[in-house]
Formats: sequence, structure tokens, C-alpha cells
Amino acid sequence: MAFFKQINEFMNNAGCFAASRACIRQRKKNLDDVFLETYGVLYSHIILVLYVLSKMELPPADEFPVYVMKRNQLIDAIRSNVIINIIPDTIDKTISFLTLRHGVFHHDKFLYFGAMLRNRERITLSPLIELQDGSIIFGRECIDGTMILWNDVLNGHIPYKIEQNSNLNKLLKAIQKANGKLLEKNDEEKAVHSLSRNYVEARIDNFKRLSKSFNKREPCGEIDLLCVNPTKKIVFVFDCKSLTKIPGIYQVKRNIEEFFFGKDSYLKKLKRKTEFIEKNLVTILEHFGLVEIANWEVKGGFVVTKVHFAAFYKGDMVDFIDLEELKGFIL
Repeated sequence: MAFFKQINEFMNNAGCFAASRACIRQRKKNLDDVFLETYGVLYSHIILVLYVLSKMELPPADEFPVYVMKRNQLIDAIRSNVIINIIPDTIDKTISFLTLRHGVFHHDKFLYFGAMLRNRERITLSPLIELQDGSIIFGRECIDGTMILWNDVLNGHIPYKIEQNSNLNKLLKAIQKANGKLLEKNDEEKAVHSLSRNYVEARIDNFKRLSKSFNKREPCGEIDLLCVNPTKKIVFVFDCKSLTKIPGIYQVKRNIEEFFFGKDSYLKKLKRKTEFIEKNLVTILEHFGLVEIANWEVKGGFVVTKVHFAAFYKGDMVDFIDLEELKGFIL
């Protein structure tokens, strides 16, 4: 069976959230270029090898649920299951990239959970293990989990530590920035679909859109999404956060700090925006064509695409709303 079409479908469906296929193709090309420069392998070949290993028919294994294959047999099996022209050396290099072998960990190195989550050389990212005779051992379930982590690179999330000023890091930041704009656009579309265009404003940077009495730039900063539910009499002020979720115990602490502590925490910025709306509530309601001004509530929240550690720090501090749950929340 040839898997190339299925691989493309897998990457298109599990890649950039709500992005066009053209966007996904361009991201794959950019990642291919940078991965080839950095690691000597294409990003798309990493996904290809993992996908084929997770789906292709394998002979019965005496060591089930793991499989042991000679390296040349593994290369031949992968080649026979794709229809693109890919030479054995290319597959061999990709296998090497995904393989843990003797010597990768020094005998006196102390391996602990937090440090391992920052390493590329770990079983959840390199699910192939080379034995002393050169054979490769792997398990299907481990490869399935590995595919999820590697595919998320399309969303700008790299599951290990990289150099801050590297070309890969710069590309991932560019992808994250694009995702932020996509999230804001998707939020707006969902809000409009729920409440109608009359009750939604998005990406408010020039506040004179809302009232001539406002300054063009207000100290509260840009409001990502402002919408009104006239039935419930609630004005919603949302910050849209498409953030990288970095694994590690230290990152739990850092994630909570980013959201809740420090003078520039996300919550303090959100509060400045909700306070601005509360202070100018009558003017805001007039902008939306509403004349009944009694008993209104202003609620702030974060619209996110990932489950963040901070969401569980104090449940009543602020709402975290998954993008797919936004419609139900504002209604």
C-alpha cells in the first residue's frame, strides 16, 4: 500500500489550526529548508517515516508489542510503502535522526524528568532504538505518540530545547505569530456566528472606532475581541492567546507567572482592558446600538488553543475558554 496521499491528508488535517492548505504547504516547505540546514534531514521525511512505521503491515513479532528489524530491511519496507522517489540514503539519515543508540547518554549522566523533557534524545521523540548488532527495535504505540509531538511543530511548538537565535527558532516564532492572527480571526468569526456582526468588534487598536470621544490609542492596549450578548446583558472582553506549551516542571511555574504575576502579566493587562470597558460602559453600549444600560456585567477571559497549566491555578480568577467552546461560552 502507498501512504503518500494519506500522509499529506494527515498533515493537512492535524497541522495548522483552521489554516488554509496553502498555509500548511508553505510551512512544511519552510520547515523542510530549516531542518535540512540544521539536522541534515527534511521535516516532511520525519513525518513520512513515522507515519509509514505506524501504518505499514509488519511480520508477526516474537517480541510483540515491539518489533525488531535489520536496518536494511526497515529501509526497504519504508521505500516499498511510499510512491514518491526517495533514495535509501535519505531514509537511512531520517532513521538515524529518530534513533537512540549506545553512547547517547554518558554512563555517569544523571537523567531526571525535567531535563529529559528539554532533550531531543528521548524515547517520545526518538522512538527507534539501535541494538548492538545494528538492528532497530520500535513499538507502534510509542510511534503514534511521537507523531503527535512532531506534527505539532507545524503549529510552531518544538518539544525540546533549541538555540534562541537559531533559524529554526526564528521560523517557529514566525509561525506562532501567524497563529496568533489566525486565532483572532477565528475568534471573531465564531463570535459573529453566535451573536451577529452587530454585537462584535475585533482587533481594536484604534479606539475611535468605538467613539470619537476616545483617544486613538488608549492606555489599556489593544482589545483582541469585544462582544455583547444583549439577552444576558454581558459585555465580553477577550485576550486571544496562541502560546507555545513547553513541557517541563519549571514551565508550569513559568506559565502561571506569565498569566498571573508581575506588572506585565496577562491577567493584569486583561484587567486594564475590562476596567476601561467598565468605566466607559454607556459609551460602549451606545456603539452597539443598546440604550438599556442598567444591570450589565463586564467579563474578561482568555481564548486559548491549548490547555495551560495556569488554567488550574485558581479556577475563579479568570476564565480560560478553548476556541471550540467560545460559542457556547458567550451564549
